Amino acid sequence: MKPSVGLSLTLSLLLLLPACGFHLRGSQTKSPDIAVYLHSMNAERIYQALQQQLGGGLRKERTAADYELLVSDESLQQNILTVSSTTGKAEEFTIRYTCLLTIRKVGGGGDLLHNQRIALTRDYTFDEDAVLSKFEEQQLLENELITQAAQAVIRHLNAITR
Repeated sequence: MKPSVGLSLTLSLLLLLPACGFHLRGSQTKSPDIAVYLHSMNAERIYQALQQQLGGGLRKERTAADYELLVSDESLQQNILTVSSTTGKAEEFTIRYTCLLTIRKVGGGGDLLHNQRIALTRDYTFDEDAVLSKFEEQQLLENELITQAAQAVIRHLNAITR
């Protein structure tokens, strides 16, 4: 096969890949083209992440929206995963983020999704010699978990509104 034919074939296949619905892992979840009323009960971090991701689809008045989204009972917990057998100190931790999601159709019809638990976990190692960098890593992981939880909420919303 000539190099130019192989290159054009490869480029053609790469251009057709998105047409089948394929997207790379970690790519942004597209927010639906619907009007959403968002509120929270004890879930400020995911509320803020959803405000950013939903953007122009948010409505300030419930009656102006197609769907009502309620996020509640946000929890971020850190637990010891492993302990050193020689020093007895924690070496690995797990961070667990959970919240509840309820989706309703505005104007009646009841809950389309009621108290669906969104739960995500991440593990990380701890090093006493790099306490500051490990603290920053923990903060980054927490922010990543909240962003991913917001994307999961949007995927639920997309699935329901199709």
